Formats: sequence, structure tokens, C-alpha cells
Amino acid sequence: MDLGPHPRFEAKQVNDLEWVVHDLTCDEGDPRRVIAHIWQADLDEYEVTWVRGLALDRWYHSVHSVLEDVVARMPNRTKPIPIPHRPPAGAHLAVAV
Repeated sequence: MDLGPHPRFEAKQVNDLEWVVHDLTCDEGDPRRVIAHIWQADLDEYEVTWVRGLALDRWYHSVHSVLEDVVARMPNRTKPIPIPHRPPAGAHLAVAV
């Protein structure tokens, strides 16, 4: 289960009652890839254990609602954008007094 054509997160079903939420920006062997474990407690009740210290809810009504909350609340990780460093404009001009 994912959200969109290029999702950052996915919920992968482990068995009939358990899912794992992955951060797809992390490599397969990276322990930070696992964000949460989800267990179905009842027909419309899912318990979530957050692995990466997210302060999100513990109970949800669906696996999809867990993913929506993760997408809405996780900071967007992008590569740093290099900023060109140049001297201030006019710094090369000498001021004579």
C-alpha cells in the first residue's frame, strides 16, 4: 500500500494481521527504513508502535490512515541544496578617505 506514483512511504503486509511502514528513501538494509509496526486489533482498529520516535497516535481505523498521518507529519528529507559563496557586491572596491 502506498500513496501516489512516487511514494516516500509504504505499508508492507507481513501476515494477515501485521504491517510494517517503510521509509523508501532509506536503503533496504538501513535500520532507519522501518518507521512503524502495525497490528490489526479489531475489524476497524489498528495499533501502531512507532520505531523512529514519532509522536503520533497509537490507534487508527485503517492502515491507510496510518500512512496518511505519516506523510502529513514526517519532515521532508531532501539533499542539501548547495549555496554558492561569493563576496558581497562591491567588496573588491577600495574606499579611499
